[in-house]
Amino acid sequence: MPTILSVLQRQHWPVTFHNLLTAVRAVGFEYVLEGNQPVTLFAPSDEAFDRWHQGVIYDLLKNLTLLQTLIASHIVPLKLTQAMLKQEASKSTLEPPGAPLTPAQRREPVVELATVAHSRLLVSFSRGFRVQGVPVIGVQQEADNGMIHTVEHILWPPHLSEAAFHLLPPCIPQPLHIDPHNLQGF
Repeated sequence: MPTILSVLQRQHWPVTFHNLLTAVRAVGFEYVLEGNQPVTLFAPSDEAFDRWHQGVIYDLLKNLTLLQTLIASHIVPLKLTQAMLKQEASKSTLEPPGAPLTPAQRREPVVELATVAHSRLLVSFSRGFRVQGVPVIGVQQEADNGMIHTVEHILWPPHLSEAAFHLLPPCIPQPLHIDPHNLQGF
């Protein structure tokens, strides 16, 4: 059976992971995704990266330290299937102290997972399979060294945001300042 890295490399349309692979290579995490230790990767697709803007990966590559933290926040050092996570979620309702959970989230069963970056991910199933409130899409993919769950958005850890990389939020264009008295070149 191929490793997680091999599965991501072989993935073709409609879901691809070129941006994620570029980031993984840039921070030297190939060894994590092709190693012998079991891991679960919550993998943002190219579409998830492109929700910010085309070519977002180039902005992310400007700060490799932050990028390493971001990528590590998508990796859990255990091989976890959707069924395993759902079973764990059904056992308990998690209400961590000081966590920014909505009232609806407080009532739903969730599983807390520690990531390689020492941040945490909350997995829930009350509105479908979600991680940090982000939908997991498609079917899980099993690899020799772990599991891949494709996520619809980048999972930002609490201490890191897109602003740290000087990114624009999705769907908010930069303001265009046009002087109506000086339209030369238009």
